[in-house]
Amino acid sequence: MGCAIARDRFGLEVWRGVLPDARVEAESFDAVTLWDVIEHVPDPGALLWHCARVLRSGSLLALSTPDIGSPFARLTGRRWYELIRVHLYYFSRLTLTRLLTDTGFQIRYLRAHPHYFTLGHLAHRLAAYAPAPARALAAILTPFPRLRARLIPINLFDWIVIAAEKPSGR
Repeated sequence: MGCAIARDRFGLEVWRGVLPDARVEAESFDAVTLWDVIEHVPDPGALLWHCARVLRSGSLLALSTPDIGSPFARLTGRRWYELIRVHLYYFSRLTLTRLLTDTGFQIRYLRAHPHYFTLGHLAHRLAAYAPAPARALAAILTPFPRLRARLIPINLFDWIVIAAEKPSGR
């Protein structure tokens, strides 16, 4: 849907797909985004090499991923909510920065970013860490479906967003 909006409303040439499987010419993209992707692929390094190949010099790669080195991830340990089977790899700021520089990118931006949760989903997630307060919150929200559906930003500093540039001449 996002690609269709970009094409229809803004006249942009947008492509969606699995990059290593695509027959894409070298240096044919101005930007590549990997929102919540890199932790799911079997070979993150190969994916980043493909990104570097298709990006023009001076173009950006933007990605987000959980930060296993964050204080919240370390504090919660095995109960960290991002330790799930569909994640094949986990990165810290340091390991992801190293992987990006090893594949030819220069980091331009790296920050923790919030997630938006409904209050109902927050109560569900809270149950893994504090069952009694989670049950109380769920009970309070039950008669108020609009309040339960309310989105709120939560920043546990355990998700990172990175913008990395493919330098000129690479």
